[in-house]
Amino acid sequence: MRSRLAALRAHQTEERRRLHALVIQDLLGAGYSLNEASRLLGLSRTFVHKESQRDTTAAECGEFEAIKAAVEQYVLG
Repeated sequence: MRSRLAALRAHQTEERRRLHALVIQDLLGAGYSLNEASRLLGLSRTFVHKESQRDTTAAECGEFEAIKAAVEQYVLG
């Protein structure tokens, strides 16, 4: 049981880091600086800088765009 919980936590942490990387890269692509991105997300500059260097695949970006569109449609508008 403990090993399954540990594996789940590790997966959730990795998923959160992957989504952070996608959001950070989106903000940087929109012209925000690392400092602005860290303030907007409430994350440390070191974390933002590290995650901005993370490789993402086209499939991950497509998933992020779908999430972003759903948030805009159902939450913002």
